[in-house]
Amino acid sequence: MTDYDMEILAKTIFGEARGEPYEGQVAVACVILNRWKSKKWFAGKTIALTCLKPYQFSCWNKSDPNSQKIAKLTYAQYSKYFDVIKEAEAHDVTNGATH
Repeated sequence: MTDYDMEILAKTIFGEARGEPYEGQVAVACVILNRWKSKKWFAGKTIALTCLKPYQFSCWNKSDPNSQKIAKLTYAQYSKYFDVIKEAEAHDVTNGATH
């Protein structure tokens, strides 16, 4: 996983699940990783492109209020989701879910 993939994945977790408990955030990360691994129509060539694929994760839609929040995130704000990503890489708590 590249640094860019980590950044976009962390920002997606923020945008989609920041109000969820840790387990919910891990589940969102697992879904993203499973989508990417699936290589289906909703997957991108990279983890970042999977997150950024139009209309797949609403937090990246220009009309979604979360997109403005994501644009202003600092490294300190999104890097706290790196542990969530590591947990998702180690244990798929969704049993392969892509949605």
